[in-house]
Amino acid sequence: MAGSVLNTVDDIALAQAMIRVWGQDAALRANDNACTQAFVGDEETAGKWRRVMILIASLSKANCGNFARTG
Repeated sequence: MAGSVLNTVDDIALAQAMIRVWGQDAALRANDNACTQAFVGDEETAGKWRRVMILIASLSKANCGNFARTG
């Protein structure tokens, strides 16, 4: 997966699951995971979490009427 800019089925499924579980906080959690992985020096995994964060934003924007509410 190193160097890949394409979203895998696993990335999309993870983004969808995070939206279902955390709703509007899903992108923040993915960003936290990306920052943590970058801090510990795992850039490949950090990149995966960045892709998932972008997917969450894209999926949320596309389905804004169905976006899970948290609170």
